[in-house]
Amino acid sequence: MVCDFHQNLVKRLFLPFLDLKNRTNVLSCLNILERTQWLKVKDLERLRQKRLRSLIKFSYENVPYYRRVFKKSGIRPEDIKTLDDLRKLPVLTKSDVRKNFNDLIARNYPKSKVTLNSTSGTTGEPLNFYLTKEQLSMDAAAGYRVTRWYGFDVGYKHALIWALPSGSSIKGKIVNFLMRQKILNSFKMSQGKIRKFAYELIKFKPDVLRGYGSAIYFFAQFIKKEEIKVNPKIVITTGDGLMGYERQQIREIFECDVFDFYASREISAIAAECPTHQGYHVTAENLALEIVKDGEPVADGETGIVLITNFNNYAMPFIRYCIGDLAKSSGEKCSCGRNLPLIESIEGRMSDVLVNANGTYTASPSAHYVFKGLKIRQYQIIQEDYEQITIKIVKEKGFSERDIQSILQRTREYLGPFKVNLEFVNSILQEKSGKRRVIISRVPFKFIQS
Repeated sequence: MVCDFHQNLVKRLFLPFLDLKNRTNVLSCLNILERTQWLKVKDLERLRQKRLRSLIKFSYENVPYYRRVFKKSGIRPEDIKTLDDLRKLPVLTKSDVRKNFNDLIARNYPKSKVTLNSTSGTTGEPLNFYLTKEQLSMDAAAGYRVTRWYGFDVGYKHALIWALPSGSSIKGKIVNFLMRQKILNSFKMSQGKIRKFAYELIKFKPDVLRGYGSAIYFFAQFIKKEEIKVNPKIVITTGDGLMGYERQQIREIFECDVFDFYASREISAIAAECPTHQGYHVTAENLALEIVKDGEPVADGETGIVLITNFNNYAMPFIRYCIGDLAKSSGEKCSCGRNLPLIESIEGRMSDVLVNANGTYTASPSAHYVFKGLKIRQYQIIQEDYEQITIKIVKEKGFSERDIQSILQRTREYLGPFKVNLEFVNSILQEKSGKRRVIISRVPFKFIQS
């Protein structure tokens, strides 16, 4: 990794200043994560078990909710010795967090050392929670570690397409300038603003372009149509999934590699692709990630629901937290040499899955095959009950009755025996978070009972 003068200023001056001001320790955490990613499997597991036991003991002694959970389950902290022992505890759902918010807060943790945050509410139900300085530091460090995998050290030039509900304050603009970051607000992506942002990036020459997958794809399509050349060195997508053809188009339009980063507001850095693209490396030093179906771990290559235990948030511990995502397990070892465990793929959100009356499911990536090769610009599938779906379609020039028949036939083939209502629209609105969802399911999820 080569650092220029300005990058060195960020790394040696601006970021240490922000650490001091915010009472965080991002750089020291980054040094720790750089070392632990190369630990032998047994040493990494020993570290994780130590962190898990410490969290469990603290939660039992200081968090009323977990004291009740342990008593109700008939177990004590010393019964949780390994990561496999987590299965002795029940799943923590978003509903549990809302109902037990105050009892999930550690009684002995100073309020001055925590930050109140919330999810973007993609599913229509935002969730409030507290984060500690330790978690914020480790999560930021995990993000920097990932960009180092791609050859870009702290202080790299960074362009971001992201949701900014209240706009950028003067303080935020100063921080963005010092940290060499340009941002396009995905809430208000008018053609004029997108065009202006594109020309700013031509001058800025970012190392990394990052944002919601759907927003990056939209931006790529725009600059292709406008014949504007924007050439970041890599693209990092996050927040929502991309179809294979969308990822390929992003790669071709920007003429660079594309990596996916799995994260969330309440957990932050969860897993990311390394340059080999052999799966997603879990940020194992910071969390335990389970993939389960019917309450049991899935087999390698099988899809299940994601449960996460965060090792860093002692103010409001999330243990076996059902984040609402689906992922496919992997038993492979990455050729990059890191011993961080792998996820084969992120399959989408539980609310991004169609479910029929028999409990058969279809994750959003499969929907692509219904529309592949047809004269369609955008689509979205909405499920209100088990028997029928509504498909919203933005037509391309040349769309015909033959395309309609293909959609109906392929829906039966790939998605199931649904009654289909076609709705032709001029555009498909983004969620309040700035994301675009392929599938929106409003029926009870029957795939997994946790």
